[in-house]
Amino acid sequence: LTVLNAANEAAVGLFLEGRIPFRQVHGLVARAIDKHAWRCKPGLQEILELDRAVKTQVRGWEKAGAKETC
Repeated sequence: LTVLNAANEAAVGLFLEGRIPFRQVHGLVARAIDKHAWRCKPGLQEILELDRAVKTQVRGWEKAGAKETC
């Protein structure tokens, strides 16, 4: 759930800033979920690191001009 939440926060933030269309939010979130393996019972430190990494990754895709996936 960490990846889903972090990717959604980053993608919605990009949408609210006017940097991506709403229809691209789902594609960025789905891409993030596909890129990360499920982690059973992660510790707090791992959750915080993953949260930061996923948000950075999603913002990086937008800056790199990622194509819409849906």
